[in-house]
Amino acid sequence: MRIALEEHFVLDAPEHVDRWLTLIPTVPEEITAKIKRPLCDLGEARNAAMAEANIDFAILSNVGTVQGALDAATAMTLARQANDRLAEAVQAHPDHFAGFATVPLQDPEAGAAEFERAVSELGMRGAMIIGQTDGRDLDEDRFSPLWERAQALDVPIYLHAADAAEMPATYAGRPELDYATSTSSRMVDREAGDHRPVLVAHSGIDRVRHASPDGLEHRQLPACLLGGSGGEAEIL
Repeated sequence: MRIALEEHFVLDAPEHVDRWLTLIPTVPEEITAKIKRPLCDLGEARNAAMAEANIDFAILSNVGTVQGALDAATAMTLARQANDRLAEAVQAHPDHFAGFATVPLQDPEAGAAEFERAVSELGMRGAMIIGQTDGRDLDEDRFSPLWERAQALDVPIYLHAADAAEMPATYAGRPELDYATSTSSRMVDREAGDHRPVLVAHSGIDRVRHASPDGLEHRQLPACLLGGSGGEAEIL
């Protein structure tokens, strides 16, 4: 089985698309126009593209519309809408899709509650966090509810780098860091991932890295992400 671990989507609604575009201002309009349609598709067109690429299963995740500088109420609304729509897509295509929850962290307690709802009620297999929220590192004490909830739910958190042009606090005091190392490796350096398995993308460390005191092995990741039904798999 070939599993695509990082397959993004954005809801096809103005508030979601507009928010996505504000996060990538350096990407040319002709590029965003080209990728918008496949990003918004959570059905047959995505399945067809997966089949063409010989991908058997995809873990879908939001493009990060709730991270960065955003008021808590708006972030929660966007997150709940994204999680509900993703759950519908997974339910419609359970043999091809699973999902990472969108977790708004402007209010960490409320975000942790939404994380729990997404996993316990909607069937998400973990969460993806893209960059920082309000310029804060995820190992700050205020984010303890996120890590405690991940431990209680026994699911991983996937850390995705952020563009320094949009989240300069990610790089504050660290001029040696570039896009490839941003939030992800900084999190691993600070060992906030000791709470539960942390998957790291675009980290400059490995293609995908995990950090877990409980000894989660790379070969176990498919079972973790596929709800215990994993086996031999190639993770892309």
